[in-house]
Amino acid sequence: MIHRLHDAKHQPDIKNGGQIGIPLEQFVEESWAGLSKGDEQIPVGSAKSGYKPDGFETKRQEAFQGMTKQIAEMMSKHS
Repeated sequence: MIHRLHDAKHQPDIKNGGQIGIPLEQFVEESWAGLSKGDEQIPVGSAKSGYKPDGFETKRQEAFQGMTKQIAEMMSKHS
C-alpha cells in the first residue's frame, strides 16, 4: 500500500494531489538515511536537484554565507 500526504483524504482542497510529492515510504526512507548519517540537510524526492553543485539551493546558501561573512566583517570594523 502506498501512503501519500497530498491526497483527497489528507488535503481535500488539492485536486490530483497524489501526483505531487513522493510516497510516504520513500520520504521516510530517504529522510532516515540522511538522519542516520548525521546530515544536517536532507533533501528528498525532487528537492535533491536543488542541492547539486549548480542547483538553486546550493547557490542560495553560497550567497547567504557570503553575505553573512561581509556583514560580520563590516560589523567588526564598527564595534
